Amino acid sequence: MSIKEKLLHGAIWNSISQFGSQAINFILTIILARLLTPGDFGLLGQVAVMTGLLGYFTEFGITPSLIQKKNPTKTDCDTAYYMMFFFSIIVYVLVYFLAPFIGSFYGNDKLIPIVRVLFIQFLIAPFTFVHATLETKNLDYKKLVVADLLSLLLSGATGVILAYKGFGVWSLVWQALIGISLKSIIIITLTTWRPGFSFSINCFFNYLKSGAHFTYRNITLYFSENTDFLIIGKLLGPSILGIYTLAFRMSNYPFTKLQQIFGKMFFPAFNLFTGDKNKIKEIFLKLNL
Repeated sequence: MSIKEKLLHGAIWNSISQFGSQAINFILTIILARLLTPGDFGLLGQVAVMTGLLGYFTEFGITPSLIQKKNPTKTDCDTAYYMMFFFSIIVYVLVYFLAPFIGSFYGNDKLIPIVRVLFIQFLIAPFTFVHATLETKNLDYKKLVVADLLSLLLSGATGVILAYKGFGVWSLVWQALIGISLKSIIIITLTTWRPGFSFSINCFFNYLKSGAHFTYRNITLYFSENTDFLIIGKLLGPSILGIYTLAFRMSNYPFTKLQQIFGKMFFPAFNLFTGDKNKIKEIFLKLNL
């Protein structure tokens, strides 16, 4: 299959993922809005600001570093796999003990157990980082889309049932954990890569070097795009933050969806032309005209 054909198939599957997930989320939001309060959504929104930031440290730029490798070996993949577990454990331990400070920052002790439980997802996600990266590297999104939509549907149904049973904000917490768990199980089931027991110190330090660059970029971008959420959550409370978050997402919906469909394909696609600078320049100029 040519690169153009891979990009076309990738765009189709990413479109299915984005619009399918949007439809499912829209229906779930309507149902959950009837069962939960704005404060429930706001509590999770306050935690989400921290979740998005610390997520960059668990992955530490290893995913794009692995995509950049022309022909990653088994050792390259195994090293990346264990590195992400290492960073995830460190981040979770820090979060567990820093949870009281997060609650103190927002002036709400209810956040302490929510943070400690919700951040367990950081210990689950590394199981499939390499699996998903290898699929992305090959511009093959079909299996990832199936995992995304199926896990979203099943976890969403679970969240609705828990909300109906009166679990409040915890229905959203368990929905998130069940979602990432199901997604991991499905990806592992559908993909063929399996971790081995090889590990390279040289590879480890190479990942640290390149990963630090990606992490710095992502964190800088994250603060530029999320400082308002942090301030509103701190000054105005969870209910207002929940309303603001929904309004912001709706206003940015068209751009966000197009970016998510095509944007995440460009990096692995450009990697296929490594060594052909003229080709990269030609494609880059076409994308920006």
